[in-house]
Amino acid sequence: MSETTSTRDHVPSKVLLDRPLPVNVHVVEICGECNNGFSTNEEYFAAFLGATMSGSVEPVPEMFESARRALFGNSKLAAEISRSAEAYVDEDGAQRLIWRPELERIEKVVVKNARGHAHYELGQPCFGQPEHVLLQPLITAPEEWITEFLLVDHGSAWPEVGSRLLQRLYSGEDMAAGWIIVQPGVYVFTVFENDGIVVRSIIREYLLTEVRWS
Repeated sequence: MSETTSTRDHVPSKVLLDRPLPVNVHVVEICGECNNGFSTNEEYFAAFLGATMSGSVEPVPEMFESARRALFGNSKLAAEISRSAEAYVDEDGAQRLIWRPELERIEKVVVKNARGHAHYELGQPCFGQPEHVLLQPLITAPEEWITEFLLVDHGSAWPEVGSRLLQRLYSGEDMAAGWIIVQPGVYVFTVFENDGIVVRSIIREYLLTEVRWS
């Protein structure tokens, strides 16, 4: 990919984080095509996440700031997300809501962040389409699957000398059990090589993501 088709952006997306931003929010080169239209998709992602976590599109105080700001400032977006909610009665007879996201919009943001993490930590450009993208709310994930997801094994793969991941593995900087901590309870991620490049993230202790390139 030529330099003329690249641009710079924050990784992870700032709308997913709390203010003040931590110092380890990186600015990386990503493909310009991937970055087009990201601001609206990121706003949607933050707003949808805030609504599902709080159970309402009302910008309530307990909602994280960027979600609250998006829903308060964009009534069209709030109405769109509200229409995606469906009521149901659970096994205890209580009324609950289930939210149906526009997965393509959220996936674009998740893949953009994964590309940035792979590039920054491993120096690996992942411009092609990923082989696999997973979005899994923690509350609906089977316990045995969560255990496997949380296990990070860098195995026999040796990161390139000088790569940021190798420096982290050596120093333990911002790391816990193989996960890189951007903001505790808000955003953590891991990058490793296992027959390709795998990037996982945990967003606000609610959404688990995985992106894989062969």
